[in-house]
This record gives sequence, C-alpha cells and structure tokens, in this order.
Amino acid sequence: MRTRAYTRSNPLSRWGSRSAYHPAELFRRCFYIVTNLPASTHSGEQVLALYRRRGKAEGHMGELKDTIGTSLPCTSRGRASEADVFARAQALLSLRLLAYELLHVLRAQMEAATGQGWSLRRLRERVLKAAAHVQRHARRLHVILERRAARLWRQLLGRRHRWRLAA
Repeated sequence: MRTRAYTRSNPLSRWGSRSAYHPAELFRRCFYIVTNLPASTHSGEQVLALYRRRGKAEGHMGELKDTIGTSLPCTSRGRASEADVFARAQALLSLRLLAYELLHVLRAQMEAATGQGWSLRRLRERVLKAAAHVQRHARRLHVILERRAARLWRQLLGRRHRWRLAA
C-alpha cells in the first residue's frame, strides 16, 4: 500500500491540500495529513473529514483524562487476587465514565443556558466547586452560594424541565 501526503491549501485540491493566508501574518497557515488510504476509494475531502472526526474523538479522550483522570490500580500488591484487581479497576473506570457523561450533559445544558462554550474544567471549577454555606432553618436546608456561582446555578436549574432520563 502506498502512502499519500495531504496538505492543506486553498482551495481543496483532489489531494486534500489546503492552507489559509492572512495578510497580517508572515507565513501561511497549513497542515499536512499523511495517510495510506487508497486514492481510489477516498478523496481529499473524505480523508480530511475522517481525520477531523478522529481529532474530535481524541479531543474527548484528552478531556476525559484531564478532567476525570484514568489512573487505575495496577497491581494487587499481594493482597487480592488478579480477578479482584480487574473487577475493582473495571468498577472504578465505569464510575469515572459515568461521571464524565454527567459532566458532558451538564456542559451541554450550561452551553444552551449561557450561549457560550464551556469546557469540562471550567464547568467543574466555576459551577460544581463553588463555595457555599448550608443553613438549617425551620426544618429546611438552605444552600447559599457566592453570587457568580448562584447566577450560573440559576441558569442551569432553569433548564431542568428539559432534562429527561433515559428509559
């Protein structure tokens, strides 16, 4: 199988070349895609779309590792059987993936509520880790948030009527 190189230039050639020129910059912005996908089955546009989807998936994996963490117990250190270690690691990874999914849903709701993009780190730092004071009064608990976080929580909870649980 032969290796083909795709470059980014403007307009897109049949080889996937594309670059952008900005008058204020000294050099053109360009990138290259090197692939061994056959030219007979994949056009330059198809290869570019394929690699963009792959880049998005890798971005989500990086975000998962950065925000949730993926470190797992590597050995039993002689205290547990190998099956127990694998079961513990599987349970821990499943919990972390569930946490990632919940954060992702909250991020989508927050983006819709505020009209701007939110990273998982920003959501965690500004909304979920907000300073709060809990008061008990008249058989009720009152959560008092700092002003900026309260505004964000109000926007987020204002959309809760749109939330649905999967069956």
